[in-house]
Amino acid sequence: MRKFYLSLLALTLLSISLISQAQQRLGPVTKQKATVLPELSSNFRTPGTTSDCDTTYLNQAFENWSDYYYTTSYPGYIFGVINYPGFTFKQSGNFFDLSGTSYSYITGAAILFNFANSNVASELNKNVIFHVYDDNGGIPGNEIGSTSLTLGQIKADVKDGNFTVVNFPTALALPVSQQFYVTVDYSAFKWAGSTRDSLSVGASGDDEDLSIAYQYSQQLGGWYAVSDVWGASGDPLNVSLWVFPFVSTSEAGCSSLPVKLLSFNAERKSNDVTLSWKISNELNMKQYELERADNNGNFKTVATVKSLNSLKDQSYTVTDKNAFNLAASVQYRLKQVDGDGSVNYSRVVTVKSTAVITDVTFANPFNGSLKLQLNLAASQLVSVSLYDMQGKLVASEKPTMYNASASTIILNSTANLKSGLYVLKLNAGTEQAVYKVVKQ
Repeated sequence: MRKFYLSLLALTLLSISLISQAQQRLGPVTKQKATVLPELSSNFRTPGTTSDCDTTYLNQAFENWSDYYYTTSYPGYIFGVINYPGFTFKQSGNFFDLSGTSYSYITGAAILFNFANSNVASELNKNVIFHVYDDNGGIPGNEIGSTSLTLGQIKADVKDGNFTVVNFPTALALPVSQQFYVTVDYSAFKWAGSTRDSLSVGASGDDEDLSIAYQYSQQLGGWYAVSDVWGASGDPLNVSLWVFPFVSTSEAGCSSLPVKLLSFNAERKSNDVTLSWKISNELNMKQYELERADNNGNFKTVATVKSLNSLKDQSYTVTDKNAFNLAASVQYRLKQVDGDGSVNYSRVVTVKSTAVITDVTFANPFNGSLKLQLNLAASQLVSVSLYDMQGKLVASEKPTMYNASASTIILNSTANLKSGLYVLKLNAGTEQAVYKVVKQ
């Protein structure tokens, strides 16, 4: 019994010391590299939307960060569930200062978790709460709003290598100071008895950035900067967490980050077909499924590609070998599978085994000059002509030799055309393709 009271006294004295002396810290800590990171783009804004749409607010130094998780000699993770004797850490998060910007609302956040699981299946239904707090003299103050996801939902994101995206039911107004905190609350989780709930928020490398991470400790009686709690004396742990809020200048905001398919093209190479596509804003995208129909309308998956989950434009390429074994003409489409299970399809591209012109793409309707993306099975002499609806030639590209694969043709003279309907004729060798196009 005496030893118990002595241990309790020691922990109490340690708690008092930590509260009064920021230089005395818990530790030592171990830094361990976590994942290959999905990319994020600073000052991201959803293309095709108004300027008040959601923007991912990022620390300017984040592109130099690595993704780490931190542990001690005790089981668990510093920024998550940890069995540290005498200390219970309930929340971890980042501080943000948007003063001097026009952002006045937060609509959600993207968080990178390194671990999320439980050895008890029913525990996966536990909620992880995401809070937004105002600033109270350098620590989180009043709650502005919150939302939640289950541990199981986050586990699925971790498994797929995705950021976890949370959206608040309604946009939350930022405080007048525009200073706030976004935190992850895992207070319902435990690592004790027969239960092993695991959860860990990704962090930057020590000293990769100025520390903006904070934690709430039940024993310490409140909020503390991570640099004041963890690390050796004289060598504090300076990290930021992989927590990025979606902020907006309008209460309407966007509330979501739609994936945008920029292009989807097919190119025949002998008996194979190479499919390529370009994507922007694929945050929380699960995968892409390339589907083929052997000229019968029955689409079947021929390839599955896992998303890189980047907010920068990404390009993908897949080759369908021996594509014409069952039919001389095949159709392809791209199936985009989102993290929440929703599905979107691309346009259908038809490829013929004997065709010289394997694919032509262009904006329709178009603005300015008409720009064509042309794919050829072999080098050919190509000419392009544009006619009005009375059959008068209004623009043309003189016959030019183009190599196999992708080429770009721009009809510069179409920039001065009036709005209306036109006929586009494209000749490649003995083959001709005709399209109706609209000038806006």
